[in-house]
Amino acid sequence: MKVFDDDGDVVLRPRPKKSPRHSKTLPKVSHLEPKTENQSKIIAAHRAGSNIVINGMAGTGKTFVALSLALQCVEKGHAEGVAIYRSAVPTRDMGFMPGTRQEKEALYEIPYRTIAEEIYQRADAYDLLKKDGVIEFSTTSYLRGLTIRNSVILVDGAQNCDFGELDTLITRVGEGSRIMIIGDFNQMDTKGSGFEMFMNITKNMKSFDHVEMTMDDVVRSDLVKEYLIAKAKFPPDLAREYINRRK
Repeated sequence: MKVFDDDGDVVLRPRPKKSPRHSKTLPKVSHLEPKTENQSKIIAAHRAGSNIVINGMAGTGKTFVALSLALQCVEKGHAEGVAIYRSAVPTRDMGFMPGTRQEKEALYEIPYRTIAEEIYQRADAYDLLKKDGVIEFSTTSYLRGLTIRNSVILVDGAQNCDFGELDTLITRVGEGSRIMIIGDFNQMDTKGSGFEMFMNITKNMKSFDHVEMTMDDVVRSDLVKEYLIAKAKFPPDLAREYINRRK
């Protein structure tokens, strides 16, 4: 039996005994108004308590919508935190990069800093969310032996994960957690992507909803949309010829 809160959202876990872990400094996330039909589908699937796979081109607001929903989930007490994971492309193994783990990961956190700044309208929002324990970030280099409980898990840039990474990620999901997988086949930085296989496997799971973002969902800017339309019209044979010249 599903349990709903006052807003009609499915509660995946009992309300924690402690107060919800929202930031002590930041205001609550305002109501998320979808800009496109497929953004509405993401919001509806989340409110229904589904795990979600979102595939689509750049500029469609995939990560913005997912992170906003995850933060709202924590504020309502439906989860204890947001866990963000991203593949460490192109190195795969971050041990080869100089610096501490935090210094290595900082580059991959830039998109979430930008989104948090936009949501809360202050530049230090992401740092405050981490300080208050609302957000935790890690690359897929540090997954073995983990069980992620009572969290909203965001796997971003899933097209750059090999199947082993995605397989490990989903088998880390503990009780009271839900997962959103976000990717774009058109932005692959690696030849060994396991995203398509993983997506096809989850299509056979009742707990997953799938949302495919299209050209109509591009909201970043008119220029981005114009460019993507022009790129889609570019002859594939000529594109392959240009790529082969670079090899």
